[in-house]
Order: sequence, then structure tokens, then C-alpha cells
Amino acid sequence: MFTTLDIPPKFRMMIIFAVAMVASSLVFRPILQIAKDKNLVDNPDARKLQKQPIPVMGGVVVFFGIIMGLTFFKTWYNYVSIFPVVSAMVMMLYIGIIDDIKGIKPHTRFALEIMISLLMLFLKLNYVLDVASSSRAKRPKGPSGAHAKLELFTIF
Repeated sequence: MFTTLDIPPKFRMMIIFAVAMVASSLVFRPILQIAKDKNLVDNPDARKLQKQPIPVMGGVVVFFGIIMGLTFFKTWYNYVSIFPVVSAMVMMLYIGIIDDIKGIKPHTRFALEIMISLLMLFLKLNYVLDVASSSRAKRPKGPSGAHAKLELFTIF
């Protein structure tokens, strides 16, 4: 495992992205084969553009890549700060898998995804406000809570 001191900060995200890409490419073929074997395909119909069945379960591949990238370089990030995002990803993955296997009405799926996004926003906002209130005493220089205000801005 690498430590924070080994790699400059500007390269960390590029390396995590590369790890996620490699991990995703390693599981892509097996997931594709499982989807074909289990007949987890999106069949063409009147509202679809494709002419032949397309395997689903791509969300599993993307999720696996992101999680592998984050876990491989776990020393660089505070897991508490990304917990709401990862939790939302797990819930979205679950909804996507259910939709791929059983099918969920688009309106229902959209409503569920909006609720999950609002929950993530609420959890992340609470985290940001906690950081702002606990870090005021620790930051003698600069405006108090400036980092938290910046992070709050990135939520919206």
C-alpha cells in the first residue's frame, strides 16, 4: 500500500481512477457472461432503439471499480467523509439490480433515486456542519469554517 507521502496530491485522483478502470475491466467480462447466462438482458421493444438484446448489470461493474479504487488507496481519504456517498451508491446499486432483474416502473425508480439523493444530501450536510463547528477552535488562521463553506458549496 502507498502512503500519502509517497505520491503527490495532484496524481492521487489519477491513480485512483486508473485502479478503478483496471478493476472494472477485470470484472467486465465475467459480469457480462453472467448477465447473458442468466438472461439478464434488455430486450428490444417499441420504445427501445437497440435491435438485439443488450446485457444489463453494468452498474455492478462501475460500482466494483469505484469501491476498489477507494479501498486500494484508503489511506488518502477519511472514510467518514465519504460514507454518505458510498451509502447512496450502495442503495442506487440495489435499486439498479432490482430494476435489471425484475423491472421497476420509471416513475418509481426516479422517485426512489430522488429520495436517496436527498438522504445523501442531508447526511453530507450534517457532516459538513459538524466539521465546521468542531474545526473552528482548531483553525487559527483564515475565516472560520471556510473549508466547510466550500464543501457545502460543492454539495449544491
